[in-house]
Amino acid sequence: FDLLAFPDISLDRLKAVWPEIANIEPKIAAQLEVDARYAAYLKRQDDDVAQLKRDEAIRIPDDFDYAVLPSLSAEIRHKLVRHRPATIAQAGRIEGMTPAALLTLLARLKAAGSRKSA
Repeated sequence: FDLLAFPDISLDRLKAVWPEIANIEPKIAAQLEVDARYAAYLKRQDDDVAQLKRDEAIRIPDDFDYAVLPSLSAEIRHKLVRHRPATIAQAGRIEGMTPAALLTLLARLKAAGSRKSA
């Protein structure tokens, strides 16, 4: 499974090493290849979600300048300014908020926090 995550590795190539792979039904083999290709991305996404859950109580200062987050869409920045969430958890409940936007906000808050403590 781990080998299938590499771009140049397929079940057909692995049959040379493990001939019993030929016994896997074609539909199952195709799904196995897809699952292996995306496993790393899914793991990263799961890690991001776990990080957000750990950090959802982090407070957002009342005067936080959302303009410092140019990577967010204008719509998301506008909603954040309008709603002024007090925590990451509240920001996550804003309609249209994405995990990527929350991670961007979280990273900026943590960076600002580390600069204040330095």
